Amino acid sequence: VDGENGKVIERFARKVEKHFQVDEYDRVDYTNLNLVQNVGKGDEICALVPPTQGQPGKNVLGQELPAKDGRKAQLPKGRNTEISEDGLSLIASQAGNVEFTGRTFQVKPVMEIDGDVDYSTGNINFLGDVHIQGDVCSGFLVRAMGNIHIDGVVSGGSVEAGGDLVVAKGILGGEQTTIRVHRNIFAKYLENCRVYVRENLQTDCIISSSVYCGGEVLVQSGRGKIMGGWVWAARRICANAVGSQS
Repeated sequence: VDGENGKVIERFARKVEKHFQVDEYDRVDYTNLNLVQNVGKGDEICALVPPTQGQPGKNVLGQELPAKDGRKAQLPKGRNTEISEDGLSLIASQAGNVEFTGRTFQVKPVMEIDGDVDYSTGNINFLGDVHIQGDVCSGFLVRAMGNIHIDGVVSGGSVEAGGDLVVAKGILGGEQTTIRVHRNIFAKYLENCRVYVRENLQTDCIISSSVYCGGEVLVQSGRGKIMGGWVWAARRICANAVGSQS
């Protein structure tokens, strides 16, 4: 009997599925998309099951038949993670957001802003993820290598995200407002802004904005309208209504 190979039991998903919960009024709750997998320092990310040894046997002539031992699995160790002393667990070396990148799990630090991005904070430039509990005010820039989650509105400021961007209450722009996102955008609405998104855009309404999208533009929840402006998409644009009488 050959031995069984070792395996890795993962406590976090490699790819976070984005589920949009629509209520009876066809509205999406952008405050509860659950795109972040939070982990505490010392928490287990993966568990390693060691391989088993093979059990040799004999043939009808009494000759020994060797068995193969199982192969050892490797823990997918990435940045800000470490292997436990017994070698059977991959744990977080700091608190943050767990992501699977390439072939490894890594923990990205999360910067918490417990209010607005304004003169009290200045511009934000961070290598990990950023969570803003208030608004991004006019004239200020938020830039992050990871995901950006804004509980309020982007009111005239600019945002650049290396991951996903979530704006729970929408983007109300001005002449200088530019949004650049390397993955996906989820926002309540877009108004008077210029948006560049590499993958997909999900929103309830687009008003007088310029949108350049490398994937799909989905405007089918809530009002589901595109009014004014220009919208370009590499794959498709889905909306309940395009244009307005005015």
